[in-house]
Amino acid sequence: MNLSFKDIKLILEAIDRLIDKYQERLNEIEDIDEDEASELGNDTMFLESLRRKLANSLNNSTNVNTLVVNELVQPSSHAMPEKPRS
Repeated sequence: MNLSFKDIKLILEAIDRLIDKYQERLNEIEDIDEDEASELGNDTMFLESLRRKLANSLNNSTNVNTLVVNELVQPSSHAMPEKPRS
């Protein structure tokens, strides 16, 4: 997948905001709903890992016009399979 410098910066900003939202929700329900808290914690760790990999890709790129991102993360068991293209 080819992503521009601007694309990755926008994705990083979106990930940061989502992590903040997850943390806010986690603080609200931490002692109330252990299952949701656990899921939010796992999702937050996944997003932080994804963010690190994207940021590293951005920082290590020699060509800031187009960055090629190959398999930043392994597909999760929750991921929807891609539809075949016709």
